[in-house]
Amino acid sequence: MLSRTWVVGAVLSAACGPSGDVSASAVTKSASALVASNGRELNGRELNGRELNGRELNGVVLNSGGLNGHQPNGIEYRGVELAAAMNRPGENVAFLDGSELKVRRGDGSVLAGEAVLGAQLTATFGDRTTAKVTIDEMSLADTDVYSYAVSVVVDGERLNWCGTDANGDPVKAIALQGTWNGYTGERFSSLSSFTLACHRFALSKCVAFGYKPWKTLADGTSLVDTHQACTRMVRADYCGDGTSYTRDGTLINLYDGKGIQSDTDDWVIEAEWDTRGARCLNKPRIALAIPACVLKIVRLSSCGDPEHLSDRALLITESPP
Repeated sequence: MLSRTWVVGAVLSAACGPSGDVSASAVTKSASALVASNGRELNGRELNGRELNGRELNGVVLNSGGLNGHQPNGIEYRGVELAAAMNRPGENVAFLDGSELKVRRGDGSVLAGEAVLGAQLTATFGDRTTAKVTIDEMSLADTDVYSYAVSVVVDGERLNWCGTDANGDPVKAIALQGTWNGYTGERFSSLSSFTLACHRFALSKCVAFGYKPWKTLADGTSLVDTHQACTRMVRADYCGDGTSYTRDGTLINLYDGKGIQSDTDDWVIEAEWDTRGARCLNKPRIALAIPACVLKIVRLSSCGDPEHLSDRALLITESPP
């Protein structure tokens, strides 16, 4: 299961209140930078793992609108507080355009790109404590994947939200619309909340695979469900209940029917995947890691048939022979 101490419910405060520091124990360990390419290397040692979106602060969600009719706290930009546009409940003060973070100011103008650097967002955690997080850096990859280095004040010290890499540089995060349950891995659609997905964890890895949940294919198919299926697949969450049945560094081969990831290895079929987990299972990724729901998972003699990608499965995985 995911760590029970993993914070998943942080939102922009819906009611005015004092800001408080976050315990230093909530800061994650350092992580290596994400490097991605198609095929076996992408699907293998660096990108397979157990965690959905890291631990503690890596699971924070920032709310971008009103909650229950209340006006949210504003966003500060270079020390100037930005109230909700027109001071109306429910107006966005921070919102996503794809994966790009934008800020709507009180006068209706919109800050985008590097203009959001220095913006401070007030996050409220599950225990109702709050903290100011600051957007420190931004980078753009693959034309539409924006990554942000975010910092938070912990016991009076400013620390990197997602930790640091081997060179001591901040690990960045991708902002994804919606929220994820830190226990079950279930996704919840939301127009008013977004999640900061730290690099090297499942939510961000699946974007690196090409499953960008904000994208729609030429045929009108949204990639939201494929991204969610990918988060189940990366963690070998066969049962769709948040339980991982893999080990970090386990090799897998991944492909889909959308032309995003192709079959690069003649390996043994592991499973077919949809948003609920494995829709059929041929061979567990780890030999002795038998899923608790094994008797409920459909066992098909044709499990892994590429034809299933046309109307049934969203992804297929293979394991080394």
